[in-house]
Amino acid sequence: MSEQPKRLLSVKESAYYIDLSPRTLYNRIAPGSKDPFPIKPVRQGKRISFDIRDLDAWIDRLKSEQGNGNPTN
Repeated sequence: MSEQPKRLLSVKESAYYIDLSPRTLYNRIAPGSKDPFPIKPVRQGKRISFDIRDLDAWIDRLKSEQGNGNPTN
């Protein structure tokens, strides 16, 4: 029986997944953040997680905004 991949990632796992520091991600999800993170976290009591599908969709939007995913210079 194969193990199903995790759908909800912790803040630390999410930060690693999108190449940010956990501190930056915490700062961007804090109430009143000047640069709020565009994805709402899933809150379960004190636990904060992100849905990997939301992270993937956000990455896909970033890539489409940049054309083919290559940086523009």
